[in-house]
Amino acid sequence: MIDEILHKAPTAPVRLNPDLPEALENVINKALEKDREVRYQSAREMLVDLKRLKRDTDSGKSVSRFSEVKKELRISKRLVAGLIAAVLVVAAGIGVWLWKGRTATKGPVLNPKRVVVSIFENRTGDSSLDSVGKNAVDAIGQGLSELGVVEVVPSETVFYQAALGAAGRPAQDQLRTLAEATGSGLVVSGSYLLEGQTLMLRANIFDAATNKVLWPVEPASGPKEKPSQALDFVRQRVMDYIAARYLHPWGRDMMNYEFRPPRYQAQKESIAGDLLFRSDLAAAITHYNKALELDPDWSWNRLSLSMVLGNRGNFAEAEAQLNIVARLQERLTPLARNWLDCQQTLLSGDIEGALRAVLEKDKLTPGDPSVNFILLMRALEANRPGLAVEAARRPVKWDLVLNSPNRLLCLYFMCLTGALHELGEHQEELKEAQRGRKVYPDLLNPRAYEGRALAALGRLEEVNKLVDEILVMPPRWGYPSCCIARGTPGYVMLAAAEELRVHGHHDESVRMAARAEVWYRSRTGGEARLEETRSGLGDSLYLAERFPEAKEVLAELMAAHPDNVEYKGRLGAIAARLGKHDDALRIAEELRLIDRPYMYGKHFFWSACILALLGDKERALALLNDAVSQGGRPMEPEHYGYGFVYGHCMDLESLRGYPPFENLIKPKG
Repeated sequence: MIDEILHKAPTAPVRLNPDLPEALENVINKALEKDREVRYQSAREMLVDLKRLKRDTDSGKSVSRFSEVKKELRISKRLVAGLIAAVLVVAAGIGVWLWKGRTATKGPVLNPKRVVVSIFENRTGDSSLDSVGKNAVDAIGQGLSELGVVEVVPSETVFYQAALGAAGRPAQDQLRTLAEATGSGLVVSGSYLLEGQTLMLRANIFDAATNKVLWPVEPASGPKEKPSQALDFVRQRVMDYIAARYLHPWGRDMMNYEFRPPRYQAQKESIAGDLLFRSDLAAAITHYNKALELDPDWSWNRLSLSMVLGNRGNFAEAEAQLNIVARLQERLTPLARNWLDCQQTLLSGDIEGALRAVLEKDKLTPGDPSVNFILLMRALEANRPGLAVEAARRPVKWDLVLNSPNRLLCLYFMCLTGALHELGEHQEELKEAQRGRKVYPDLLNPRAYEGRALAALGRLEEVNKLVDEILVMPPRWGYPSCCIARGTPGYVMLAAAEELRVHGHHDESVRMAARAEVWYRSRTGGEARLEETRSGLGDSLYLAERFPEAKEVLAELMAAHPDNVEYKGRLGAIAARLGKHDDALRIAEELRLIDRPYMYGKHFFWSACILALLGDKERALALLNDAVSQGGRPMEPEHYGYGFVYGHCMDLESLRGYPPFENLIKPKG
């Protein structure tokens, strides 16, 4: 077919329709000319000839053959005009057939993930350098094929199109023609010239869908005798640009966050970190650091590293990374600046500011499920369960979260059921918890959320039945320790015991806590020595109101972890419950005076718990307000908001019904 297009004359139009006017045949033949210089150069030029034909026809000056046809068929002026329009359509169709090998009734389909590299234009005036233009097609095409995320038009096809006159010049109309001929959404084009003995290469990436240059690639230079030096640079940068758009498995376009594309090799390392973000934080950090070695100025990667460091509790290191990004403000895109703001406000403990930043990000990227997910967490932490539920129920592509390899949806169910719980929608809470159990049948975390809902609904027999069923299930992490507790039978029982107590089932709560104590004491070997196991044992004894035994366990933990404010706060609460007023006051004051960064109000919370047990409601409430102003994160790693945690805390029971306290924990929206 290519040979016929290049060398064989088309069938004479008059042979297909003997009544065709000679002047009209001339128009069609000119449209089919093989010499591009002889063909019509524009639609306007063709229109002039057609108007002339119409004028001659109207005035009776047309050739006799056409006059006979006109007389025989009684063609009106309107039909002549219609015929002229039809000729334009047919001529356009023939042109498309020449390029596509078939007649077309629709516009060409351009695949956004197909790339064609045009022959770079030689502007040196030296024909001996013509080969550089074709070498660019091979070099860049091979590089793009290595990415594995786009389809690359073979070099041979590009050279054929050049022979047909579809390539070889970088003018935008020529690029559009090449894109349509190959069905490519993107065209890489370029040119080169000489400055002395230095070869200068320039390249662009053309978006055929918008008919615009998408990215101008940084110019490259090299010795005239070694054109491969400049070509290698352009090849690398084109790979960087295309990878930034298509490489990320979650469809994330890095150019939304960067003014220039990061190195392709750095992108691969950072993506490996993203995939490990919520399953193996240490490994994720390793990959992010490797990416920084390859491209130190890549802000997205540095922001990702900061987030992981923060999740691991390395807050000072996380802030140091954010400070580096902040110094690049003039080079940050609006999305990158917003993400920096999200992290800075969260790290500073400004939960309202963090929520505002995420809401702004939501405006910038509407429909992004990952942004919705973050909004769900930030809204819950800011005591806005209504907004959290709204975010969770938006019709976005949650399958991107559901199919995440790191069980991200387990945290989703924790936040959604927690928000519904705060709103008192316990039947819906139960439904979502049971849905979570179906999604993760091997995890115990959703069983804890189910137990909470059942306890809130007063379905005590079902709570006990659920606990009986999970006792034989092995503990598993549903998410790394940074963000959600490890699902164990003990964890499920403690959640149920806490909820039973909140809803007035005191005796059932104590019995459930005692069952949890038995489970924790039954751990053996290394599991028995885990801090998580010892801490769970202390909590179960505390909820079972066996305070002297709880004190013994917590004192051991405090000795091993002297900076842990939770253990210190528990010991102060036990002192208050055992009537040791002075010891309790001393511990409360020590907690209040702690002056360390990144406390997020935990020390104020535990000091408030002790004072509430001692009957000092006003000071306790003041400290709780201080805690909220600093972040309100009393019970990490959970993402439950302060309203949820304060309302469930048994040490704050004396504040329930106290109007200022109820106003503090009341959902804000």
